[in-house]
Amino acid sequence: MKYLILFLISLLLPISIFAQEIEKGKVNARILPTIWFSTLDLKEGESVKIYAGIQNNSGVDFSGTAVFNVDDKEISRSTFNSSSETLKTISASWKTISGTHDIQVKISTNLSGNKTLVEYDTNVSTISIDKNITKDYVKDKIIDTADKVVLKTDSITENLVSKIDKYKKPVEDKLDITGTVKNLKNSVFGTSTGKVIDSDKSIGNFFSNAFDSAWNIVIDTFKFLISHWKWSLGGVLLLYLIYKIFL
Repeated sequence: MKYLILFLISLLLPISIFAQEIEKGKVNARILPTIWFSTLDLKEGESVKIYAGIQNNSGVDFSGTAVFNVDDKEISRSTFNSSSETLKTISASWKTISGTHDIQVKISTNLSGNKTLVEYDTNVSTISIDKNITKDYVKDKIIDTADKVVLKTDSITENLVSKIDKYKKPVEDKLDITGTVKNLKNSVFGTSTGKVIDSDKSIGNFFSNAFDSAWNIVIDTFKFLISHWKWSLGGVLLLYLIYKIFL
């Protein structure tokens, strides 16, 4: 008797659930929450299949469209037909790329009236795919790093040169030995009256200008070496190699 009662309840339960689902405007069918892949060993540049399942316990057949998204961008779209009391598998091919990606499958259906499925979207599946380390990848990485270092160094040297330029000393006149001697002669004997003028000041100005000019030459040379740091570095390396070879 007990088993008979349980049997009758089991027969009535799906009917009551089905009626309840119809009252809510939903049918007992959904896309499964989890997606899966044709392989667990996901590698960059390989073609893999993304799978999703549509479970139909609604008692009705329906059709629809499945859209496969990677990082919210559509990669594939296909139509499907779902028969009552079946589990329908849908799939799409995807050529993997390195990085972290969010993958999701969404479906839309053709149902009569205002009926809807329990769920139309899968959960978002996040996967990470490592970059393939190839010779070309290493080569491109080295070139890219070198370019960034050169650009950064150029920026630093330009800034340094502008700062060094501030240390140059102003020189009133171009250093001219003949003109300076003439000025010294005029300063000692006077230009017209022969009156002795302060020769120490003129001599001091001469040596000051000479020192400032020499200092500016050093600054300009230093600026040139920094501005052309690639050639300067190459010269240093060349001298080092010569030293190692011959000494």
